[in-house]
Amino acid sequence: MNARLRTALAFCLVLGVMISALPRLGLAEHGLVLTVPGSIRPYQNESITLEVPANGSLTLHAQALGRQYLIVKDVPVEKGSLNYPFSGLSINGEALPRGDAQLQAQLVTGDETFKATAAFRVLQPAAGISYVLLSRDSLSIHDEESLYADYQLSKPGNLIVSLYREGEDEQPLFRRTYNRNDMLPHTYRWNKKIGNQPAPTGSYYFLFEAQGSQQGAIKRPFTLTDEPYTPATIAVTPQGHFLPETLDDQSVWAAMMAPITVIDIGAMQHQKVYAEPSTKSKVVGMMHGQTAAVEILELGPAGFLKIRAARHGDGKWMTGYIPDKRLKTITPHERYGLLIDKNAQTISVYERGNKLGTLSVSTGVYVPPGTSSFDTVPGAFITQDRIAEYVSKGARYEYPIRIDGGNLLHSAGYQLRNGMRDYSLQKELLGQIATHGCVRIAHDLNEQEMNAWWLYANLPRNTKVLVLPSDDNLQPEHVAQEPVSIEDNLKEDLAQEEELKEDSSQEEELKEDPPQAAASAEELTEVPDPEPAAEPIIETVVAFIPAFQVMGEEDLANQQGSLHPDAAQTSTLRTSITLTFGGDCVLGSEEHSRRKPESFHGIVEEKGMAWPFSGLAEIFNQDDLSMVNLENVLQNDKKGFTRRTHNFRGPIEFANILKFGGIDLVNIANNHYVDYGQDGKNSTRRALQDAGIPYAGYSHLHIYEKNGVKIGFGGIRETIFRQNHRRIADEIEELKRQGCDYIVYTCHFGNEYEKQHNELQTLMAHTAIDAGANLVIGHHTHVVQGIEVYNGGLIFYSLGNLVFGGNLELTTFDGLMAQVRLQFEGNGLSETAVRLIPVITSGVRPQNDFRPVVAQGEDKARIMNTLNQDSEQVYPEEFVLR
Repeated sequence: MNARLRTALAFCLVLGVMISALPRLGLAEHGLVLTVPGSIRPYQNESITLEVPANGSLTLHAQALGRQYLIVKDVPVEKGSLNYPFSGLSINGEALPRGDAQLQAQLVTGDETFKATAAFRVLQPAAGISYVLLSRDSLSIHDEESLYADYQLSKPGNLIVSLYREGEDEQPLFRRTYNRNDMLPHTYRWNKKIGNQPAPTGSYYFLFEAQGSQQGAIKRPFTLTDEPYTPATIAVTPQGHFLPETLDDQSVWAAMMAPITVIDIGAMQHQKVYAEPSTKSKVVGMMHGQTAAVEILELGPAGFLKIRAARHGDGKWMTGYIPDKRLKTITPHERYGLLIDKNAQTISVYERGNKLGTLSVSTGVYVPPGTSSFDTVPGAFITQDRIAEYVSKGARYEYPIRIDGGNLLHSAGYQLRNGMRDYSLQKELLGQIATHGCVRIAHDLNEQEMNAWWLYANLPRNTKVLVLPSDDNLQPEHVAQEPVSIEDNLKEDLAQEEELKEDSSQEEELKEDPPQAAASAEELTEVPDPEPAAEPIIETVVAFIPAFQVMGEEDLANQQGSLHPDAAQTSTLRTSITLTFGGDCVLGSEEHSRRKPESFHGIVEEKGMAWPFSGLAEIFNQDDLSMVNLENVLQNDKKGFTRRTHNFRGPIEFANILKFGGIDLVNIANNHYVDYGQDGKNSTRRALQDAGIPYAGYSHLHIYEKNGVKIGFGGIRETIFRQNHRRIADEIEELKRQGCDYIVYTCHFGNEYEKQHNELQTLMAHTAIDAGANLVIGHHTHVVQGIEVYNGGLIFYSLGNLVFGGNLELTTFDGLMAQVRLQFEGNGLSETAVRLIPVITSGVRPQNDFRPVVAQGEDKARIMNTLNQDSEQVYPEEFVLR
């Protein structure tokens, strides 16, 4: 190569541009020249410049973090200079991931192919909307169904929703603004009212817009009709409506559009199917609620229906009985349908009767005895909520959509290796059975430019999904089958679901506070993300959130924007923040003792709700934030009760004890949050929200902010950590991603009444610190344990009890409070000052008056000695970390 050519190539490399032409390398005046901005933000309008040497067709790809994204394909271009718009999105609207990337241009002319590559960096997305999907194209004004819109913002910010009548574009019927402090999937609901009056029939459209976005508003039209409302009835399933008898397009589409009958229980609950029309008969299998269809064979006998379905676990067909009161019929969305062929390991997309295209998948593999790996069961299903990216067994999964309890449609997973996404392992398995029950879908585009993202961004809720049986599912029904162990099956099912996130399936309609611009509570509602419902057979708590973290909309509203504040804000001030932490608090009683005058209920009734924390009021009322571990359910009745060693419950009004006591935040990641099942969990969160008390734990993240300094809170139970060791790091990573300057992580762990912390406690606490937490607060042992300074972080292994209303007679009265004063210079932590406050949990020992007080004299010395005996060094009552 001559010196002139070497000089020219070196110049191009300095610019980050590589120029080549095939079949021969052209000089600058003959080659394709590509110029790209140094950085790109998805949803922000930019342009790229090309010097095109000849007429031809242009294709652009972006290579980012181990994946190739098609930008444009075979676009005709003419010779000369070309400015082409580029907003950091693929051809089907998928945002490029943050990090280093390359844009690859290919120009095909009559006899030559030219290529050029330019490096750039993808920054965090600008304001935009990833998708908006209406639940219906048409609704009757006479039925009770609301119109739902699933959406997701590209960055925290405001969503503007406007309603127009078609043809009357000048003035909206209403316009509302909602603050969304996250980038998670959400659902918006309109109950077909305008100004508290039913909307008339006609053609309408919604405009959805991310405030400040260059993307522009997204228009979603729909129609309100005058069609009579005919309530769906439970009837014998016609032949060919459950699954198609043949696979021609007409038969498949007929099955996709047929009404679907599902079990009307929580999406994470399991319905037992009985061998006879009696709940006392043998259980032949179980099914999930809300999304999995049953084929109704017979109506009756009284109170029951005879059904056919594939059972959860091994996917074998079962015929049996379920109570008729637990069924409802849903009309599928009329635009799309999916057909999963397990023998071929493909998923085909249909639109209004026509097959659009097919993608490779991996479905579940059943491994006997069904305790660790499950079949993707055949049958009919409907899509439900969307879920944020999650981690399971070392792989990250994007674009999940629920179709069967914890079984999801999602992308093939990737692992992070040296900062790149490695998709190779699961990509190679596409076309084979390989999952624990979910359906993995290809990232690569098919000929119709569909992939996992396309499904996520285009399929409305209630889209029918037909799963054809594999050869293994087709064992004759008359052959007796022993069902998979329901308890073992449920344990693993819950464990899988927990790896996603907690609280992700629910009984809908918890309403948020009135939105901005004075919308009526009835007119517009943000739909809460679903709550789980685990049957009492397992005590493990799995409140499965679709999201990282898809908290319910009511959580976001009632926490007044505390979750994920705008990460762009920074502080330039010197800021002091004082945090006070207390131990286990049971604001309730056991069922058998609550009526006794000496019970917690009796004492509160006598002395008032301010009583329990009144002995510590001076401390709690003079700090910035006080946090305790709430070890009971707040619920007015016994609904959901399943007898455990201890079931602690207080009425919902007891949430005000926290408010009167100066408590600003509670941890709910503990073993008593589940004492009354899903009903208790729902009621507890509602009670806290109504009292204005935020909560953290079980994947609920909370952020407190002062002068632009952000303190993040999360928490976990030991049981959950055993199921998924990545959970701690994932939650802390999310808090860091949201701009937290200091992270507090609570751990409910250890053995009760042991004064020395164990190896698992050390592992969990160190995991949190290594992941980026600054402070770990331990609970559960009911006794004071030691302190450790590790890797720059501070660990309290257990604070013991504080207000403990659960037991009339206490084993110990010793407890500890920790007050941490943080000094920040701007957003940088400069000093941590710690004050240890020993407490006695009752002022009338040996009786329990449920009112802790600051320990004095010998009591204080004893508690400090207990703490230091479990610590690596002796800690004074006050010390400073720098």
